[in-house]
Amino acid sequence: MTTRPIRSFFLSACSFIGVQNAMADDVVEVYNTYCMSCHGENLKGGLGTNLLDEDAWKRVGQGKGFIEYVKEGNIEAGMPSFGGAIEDPMIRALEIYIDERRKKAANKGESKAAPVDGVYQK
Repeated sequence: MTTRPIRSFFLSACSFIGVQNAMADDVVEVYNTYCMSCHGENLKGGLGTNLLDEDAWKRVGQGKGFIEYVKEGNIEAGMPSFGGAIEDPMIRALEIYIDERRKKAANKGESKAAPVDGVYQK
């Protein structure tokens, strides 16, 4: 009986989990650096839209994918371009992070904030 394949699998799994945890920390740091000032600490909005509101996403950036929208921005909607600041894989990680947060909020039944005079309230 050999334990080498099991040990190899276990070490690979631990490495993968470590990479996932590092990426999770990185994506939160990128959100805090580039997104939080407009979309809020809890993603419910501020000057920018409520990222937990799936309907708002359907209205903003129609016809563009998330990566393309973040890279190009939309000045009319108040979204700056981040193409020179954030790499595509990290933009994709942001998309997944936001989607996961949206799903968690929906499962908790959190209410969706609505803008008051163009500014989202907590």
